[in-house]
Amino acid sequence: MKELERILVATDFSQASKDALRMAALMAKAFHSEIILIHVIPEITGLKIDRTKIRRIFAEKLREMEIDLKKKEASSVESIIRFGIPFERIIEYSNELGWGDTVLEASTKAGTDAGTVLFGRGIGIHEKQKILGIPIEPEKEIVLTVTNADKTDRVLDEITRAIDLCKPGMGIAFVVPVEKVVGVSHGVCETPQ
Repeated sequence: MKELERILVATDFSQASKDALRMAALMAKAFHSEIILIHVIPEITGLKIDRTKIRRIFAEKLREMEIDLKKKEASSVESIIRFGIPFERIIEYSNELGWGDTVLEASTKAGTDAGTVLFGRGIGIHEKQKILGIPIEPEKEIVLTVTNADKTDRVLDEITRAIDLCKPGMGIAFVVPVEKVVGVSHGVCETPQ
């Protein structure tokens, strides 16, 4: 069975958050997962706050939670504090956890100029799993990169190395020839007559 690498737990320090964290700790132990705690401090228009002082207060609360989790044999715990609208910052951070940025960095390191990350859903043979009897529908990051043919092998090799693509369940990469590209500002762009 494929393991869950990371479990993101949003907390507002309420009893419901503590209950969710207890469940996450059980899952982390079963799947050998890292727990990432995130707390978002809402910003209220017109209210001036000392961000440093507020961050310090909540960082201490998160540290206490980390210590408690480590006592419960959680393998790894990380804490994140953000400011803003809670649901927006939580979604934003969860999107940062994917492999898309790693793939883009690898492809630019190998010589491409840019890339695009799209989000999708799907399931592969290594992803048929359930948690507490509930099927998980895996989300995917789809990375598109256009490059010259002479750089293709180098880009593909770098992506394969960067995310260990040969390991089961890590994804798939393929090359599709592109006959024409329009709109690349740094390349040659011919305007139709």
